Amino acid sequence: MKKMLFILLSISFLLLAMPNALAKEKAKVYVFSGAACPHCQTAYEYFEGLLENEPGLFDLYALEVYDEEWNVTDTKLEDLFMESLKYYDLFTTKEKMGTPFIVIGDNYLEGVGNIRAAYDYIIEVNNSEEPVTYRVEEVNKELNVNLEQYKKDYGQEEEEKKEKSKSDIFILIGLLVVLIGGFTGFVIMGQKK
Repeated sequence: MKKMLFILLSISFLLLAMPNALAKEKAKVYVFSGAACPHCQTAYEYFEGLLENEPGLFDLYALEVYDEEWNVTDTKLEDLFMESLKYYDLFTTKEKMGTPFIVIGDNYLEGVGNIRAAYDYIIEVNNSEEPVTYRVEEVNKELNVNLEQYKKDYGQEEEEKKEKSKSDIFILIGLLVVLIGGFTGFVIMGQKK
């Protein structure tokens, strides 16, 4: 009887832990952009389209470095942009910096000429068994820009609710297994007396 209760409790703990084990961190897409940049708008439209087709596929961070008059909007963001470019050995001069500059994991894209590669990078990050290093976040450790304030929500709240719902279902199943197992154990004990 003790073995049976131990097995049932072990199974229930595994079921309760399963949602956390199954939940992988989704990709993060960092887009350095300018408000006056038509290519940046094209990039955002591409990413919005991906999120419409596959909600919750990734988190999108819109890091607008320049306004409509090409004035710097946030000096910390500009520093993050320039340091990210330096990391990839792309920094030349301030006048030659181009947007959009897109970072996904350790991969980057300049402009929108090869924007479709972004999807492959996103899938690569989402399927990775290893923790993903985001170079933007590495560079940001010294600058301390609050990147979460630049996160865009394209129906992702609904996707997060669905994921929470799945997690709740696993918890309920685990509790049911414990209850049924406990009830079965009491019935078996009652029959042995």
